[in-house]
Amino acid sequence: MIKEGFEVKRKSEFKKKTDGQSLVEFALILPVLLVLIIGIIEFGWIFNGQITITNAAREGVRAAVVQGETDAYIAAKSAVNNFTASSSLDINPADITFELLDSDGNASTEFKTGNTLVVTVPAKISALTKFFNGNVLPADGIVSLTSTVKMRIE
Repeated sequence: MIKEGFEVKRKSEFKKKTDGQSLVEFALILPVLLVLIIGIIEFGWIFNGQITITNAAREGVRAAVVQGETDAYIAAKSAVNNFTASSSLDINPADITFELLDSDGNASTEFKTGNTLVVTVPAKISALTKFFNGNVLPADGIVSLTSTVKMRIE
């Protein structure tokens, strides 16, 4: 027996309304998605800088080895500067270091066939978005990169 004032509701009338559900879910996921996208962009920017500096060091050591003992270091620094001229890397040519190794890997002073020339190029790159400064990256947003390349003198 049904009391007066109460209606019997059908099963279809109890169906939940989901009109704003997708909007709420999107609002919850959006911050995580944005952090992920910004992180990918920032990592790609810094990784591109590392690739650039590695290629610059390779070009520098190659220029020095091809040049020969006369002006080898000037040729290397010039090659590094030319390779990174259009990049966003901050490279001080005075910080580029050179080391000669003999065939056993010991330090040497002779620029001769069979020895190895090692060129180390340090650089700095500024963070692109500044979003991760102080958390993942240094507080000033400047990341230090270094690349060392060895090449045998032929």
